[in-house]
Amino acid sequence: AGAEAFLRFFFDQLNVAWTKPDAHALDGLCRTGDKICDGFRQVAVDLTSSRWHYATTPLTLKSLAVKGGSEMQPRAEVVQVQNAGLIVNEVGKTQQKVEATTLHLAYYLEWKSGAWRVTKILRSLA
Repeated sequence: AGAEAFLRFFFDQLNVAWTKPDAHALDGLCRTGDKICDGFRQVAVDLTSSRWHYATTPLTLKSLAVKGGSEMQPRAEVVQVQNAGLIVNEVGKTQQKVEATTLHLAYYLEWKSGAWRVTKILRSLA
C-alpha cells in the first residue's frame, strides 16, 4: 500500500514539474543515473529554463499494480499515458504540440532511511 501511495504521489509531482514548471519537484524521489528518471527531470529543467509549461495535465496514471520484488524493494507494473496537449510559453502561446502516447513501464522502488524512491524504470513487455 505504501509503494502504491508513493507512486501516485510521484505522478502528481511529475505533473507539477511539467505544468508549473518546477525543476525541483522530483528532487529525492527518483534515483539519479536511471535513463527514464533523468529524462523526466530533464524535461522539467528544460521547461523551467525556457519558461514554458504544459497547458494541461501531461500524464495520466491508467493502472498501477505492485507485482514483484520484496517488501522493501517492490516492482510495480504501470500503464501511463502522456496526454495529447500543448506546451505553451509564459503568455500562453503554443510552442509545441504533444501527441498522446501510452507506455507500459516497470517501476522499481526502494524503502530506505524512512522514505520511498524510484530506483529504476524499464519498459515493460505488456
